[in-house]
Amino acid sequence: MKFFWSALLLAFSLHVSGQSVEKLKKVADEYYDAERYLEAAEFYDKVISLSPSDLESRYRQAFSYLKSTNYNTAEEKFSALSLISGPHQPSSIYYHGFLTKIKGDFKAADSIFSTFLQLEPASQQKLLSLVKFQKAGCELGMRLQRAKPKYKLTSLTDVNSDQNDLGVIEWPVNGNLVMSTTRKVHSLQYYDPKFGDYLPSLMSYGKANNNKWKETSFFKKLNTRWSQGTGSFTGDGQTFYYSDCNKESTCKVLVSTWDGKNWTEPAQLDTTINMPGTDVKHPFVTASADTIFFSSNRPGGQGGLDIWMSLRIDSSRWTTAINLGERINTQGDEITPFYSPAYSCLTFASNGLAGYGGFDLYLAKQLSFFEPKVFNLGVPFNSTLDDTYLFLGKSGYLSSNRDGKELDVMTFSYGSLKEFFEYIMTNDAIIDFQYYTASSLDLYTFRMDDYQGYDIFFPTGRDSAPPTFNTTTNLINIHGTNVAPGELVRLTIDSRTEILTLANNAGQFTYLFTPDSLSNKYTITTASNQNASVTEVDTTGTFYEYSFEKVYFDYGRYQLRSETIVALNDLISHFDQDNIVMIDIETHTDSRGNKDYNLTLSENRGISIMKYLLAKGVPESKMRVIAIGEEKPLSEKDSWYAQFFNRRAEIIIHTKTEVNYTKPEIFLVMRSLDLNLVSQNLGIEPAKLQSWNGIGAKAVAEGNTLRVFDAEYRTPSMRNLINQKDIDDNFFLYTVKPGETLESIARKFKTIEELIYEINQLEEELKPGDEIIVML
Repeated sequence: MKFFWSALLLAFSLHVSGQSVEKLKKVADEYYDAERYLEAAEFYDKVISLSPSDLESRYRQAFSYLKSTNYNTAEEKFSALSLISGPHQPSSIYYHGFLTKIKGDFKAADSIFSTFLQLEPASQQKLLSLVKFQKAGCELGMRLQRAKPKYKLTSLTDVNSDQNDLGVIEWPVNGNLVMSTTRKVHSLQYYDPKFGDYLPSLMSYGKANNNKWKETSFFKKLNTRWSQGTGSFTGDGQTFYYSDCNKESTCKVLVSTWDGKNWTEPAQLDTTINMPGTDVKHPFVTASADTIFFSSNRPGGQGGLDIWMSLRIDSSRWTTAINLGERINTQGDEITPFYSPAYSCLTFASNGLAGYGGFDLYLAKQLSFFEPKVFNLGVPFNSTLDDTYLFLGKSGYLSSNRDGKELDVMTFSYGSLKEFFEYIMTNDAIIDFQYYTASSLDLYTFRMDDYQGYDIFFPTGRDSAPPTFNTTTNLINIHGTNVAPGELVRLTIDSRTEILTLANNAGQFTYLFTPDSLSNKYTITTASNQNASVTEVDTTGTFYEYSFEKVYFDYGRYQLRSETIVALNDLISHFDQDNIVMIDIETHTDSRGNKDYNLTLSENRGISIMKYLLAKGVPESKMRVIAIGEEKPLSEKDSWYAQFFNRRAEIIIHTKTEVNYTKPEIFLVMRSLDLNLVSQNLGIEPAKLQSWNGIGAKAVAEGNTLRVFDAEYRTPSMRNLINQKDIDDNFFLYTVKPGETLESIARKFKTIEELIYEINQLEEELKPGDEIIVML
């Protein structure tokens, strides 16, 4: 968020003429690397206006237009670059040809690709194979253009929207159409800024009295905040197999049963289908559910997503999945299978076989899947963009973005399956595998699989907590005795770094160090200046290192807050004491007060945590306090909320074996709020917030922190809650004056309306006296 706001403000609140090319290019490159191509193209435009000879920026701008599907502008840019000698010329020629091809001008595209071959770029072998692949697609396109299509596609306008609508299938129970859509279906649906849509959810339509399709609610129960993709039904419509993808795991196939009124709680298929660590999606089951086809990137395939098949053993078990082989699967992606047992025909979409462009639809026909004849479905089923999700029921359906915008559902009448398949196989569209398969994963398409995979950004806010594994030999274990029980012991390294611990009831203390963290110049003192007897023991150890969550303190105090106590209790419950090697408690203060006072306050904060953990059973020998004081602030800003986040303790835990736990997001309450309002802001039940934070009251006071573990929280209004990650953003609280509007406030502070609207989550017009956050 910090990068996004700062870059946005740089674009809209400052004059380009006042910026250096280097700064603009840095921002453009950051957007480009983050795959934020719309913003990247805009910043590269400013760079190029100041430095027209910057070919790297010109190339990246052209590629950004391509990635953001602004094909006309991308073609113009690549066409110009293709005439300039240099390292980008070969790939510019390729993309110029590719963009010409997706316009449907196969002859011109073929000529451009021939120009590439004349360059003989010996160092561009991967690109060379792509050019040959695209030329094969041009030849196929020119051949099929001569055919007169028998079928006519029409847009299913009753169900299409201005978002992506895809994967229509028919529900045998009542004839409803079921599909996935990236429009907003429910309130907690996650938004995907990479493509500018919500994550796909299931949606259904039934025929109304006026013979138009009207939305129904049969499948809403199966939706979550993540991605759901359509699949297929058994012949009686009582069992539904579909895809489910979320951040916590890979994509899986789920199954649910219709009980006459509702769909049952979905269950995952066994691990022979849902192989751990791989994506499994686009399931198709035969009418009797004795065979399942699906797409997966599991090991043993040809590359990318392949189509696999498995046979049912009994009600819950399936045979080991079989890859359908190199005649169907390529190094590209094969997705959305549909199978007709009566005619032994499999249809699927691929971007690795010769075609018009993007994903094309294909038909594989033979008694054996491993030596089939494969046919491109041709016009009108394939276009120069993406065509996927063919379904043949009472009507035919497919999903296409052939208009260059979002995916829409197209429909057609086809008579019978026999008639349809025979037409495809006699239409001169068989694929010559000697020339017509891709040998690279670098084919550019819309990446339809991203919509049902987890290959896109989700603003979930959850921090994973992976350990940093360290194998260390010759650990230095410092033992001390002859100290008063409970006395504070101070180890000073090189007269600078001080590390604290407490003596146990027997007057003993322990420090554990790695050799590179301890010099020979250390001293040990006690609070009573009592001379300790010290010995060093070299041992060998191996441990995992975890950065536990940060905990915070009130101004000038070292007493533990309620949410800190809950956090420390979580530490005890997640980390077994026998597994703990050492706990480092690094404590900090804000910059108010003098340096010596803050260092002492920092020490007292660490000792408070240490004593609490001691009371919970963690021995003194496994804990040490590293007091930092005011020297390492999280933020240099002087706002009260930045200073609050500086008053913290960071806890590092070393363990013998790996531990699974989740770190929360931390929010600071900006003003006193009713707990129910906080709950609404975050989309999280009040009881969860109370449990995570030790809150008993129905109100949450200004200055409280909230620990949030649920990855599916909503982004709250910054007027109410600020994420610790956002403390360095330059914002302040502003009271709206009479006559002011959102537009006038944006002009006043030289920012943009959308920025104010977004961070405040405004739902109605501003009124005098309203308090809003303004970011500069």
